[in-house]
Amino acid sequence: MTSYSFARKYCQAQGGDLVQPKTEEINLHLIELAGGNSYWFGLDDINQEGTFQWIDGTPLDNNGFPAWSDGDTTLFENERCVHQQVNNGWRKRRCTSYLRFACEKPPSPRQILPVRLMAATQSPYGGGLVNASFVCLLGSENEEILTFSTRRLNRLTESITSDSYTAPGDSNVVSSVVLRQTLPATMEGLGFFECSTVTASRMTSVPLGILLSSRTYTQTVNN
Repeated sequence: MTSYSFARKYCQAQGGDLVQPKTEEINLHLIELAGGNSYWFGLDDINQEGTFQWIDGTPLDNNGFPAWSDGDTTLFENERCVHQQVNNGWRKRRCTSYLRFACEKPPSPRQILPVRLMAATQSPYGGGLVNASFVCLLGSENEEILTFSTRRLNRLTESITSDSYTAPGDSNVVSSVVLRQTLPATMEGLGFFECSTVTASRMTSVPLGILLSSRTYTQTVNN
C-alpha cells in the first residue's frame, strides 16, 4: 500500500499509470479484481478543488457514469484524491493516505519480424533459353502474406503499355513460400525482374537480373 503520488510513480515506472475506470463496466471489473479491498485510481481535483480530472487530463463527466458514494462529490472537502471504497462507491481521501492501487498500461506492441525474401536462378545467363526461370523464396513468415508476386523492372520498349512492367511467361505458386516465374525463350525473357511480397504492415522486394544466354567475351589486351 502507498500514497496516491507514489502509486502513480510506481505505475509510470511500469510503463503505465493509475487505472481510469471511465465506464461502469471497467469500474465493476476493477471492484471484482480488488476482492474486497479499497484502492486508488486515476481521478483527482488537485489542480482545482471541485473540478475533477482524470490523470490523462480529460474532465470527469458528472452527468455520465460517476459512481460517487451516496452520489455526493462534496464529501470530505479537504481531500483531493479519489479512491474506490469497497461496497460504498467513490470517495475523496487525503492523497497521503496509504491504500492499494490499480495500474493500467497500453498493450505491448507486437514484435514485427522482417519478411525474408530471396530471388534465385540456376544461371543469370538464361535469357533466350527454353525453360529459363527464376524463383522467389520466402525465408520466414510471421504474419499473413497478402500478395506474393513478380514484375519486370525495366521496359523493353519506349512506349508504356498496361503490361510494360508485367513479368513475361508463367507465374506458378509452388507453395506458400515458393513462387516460380518461367520465362519465354525470346528477348522478352531477359532483363531485370523483382520478387515482392506484401503483408498487412509492409512490403519487401528483391531484384534479380537475367542476361542474354548467347553472351560472348571480348579479350582486352593492355599494352
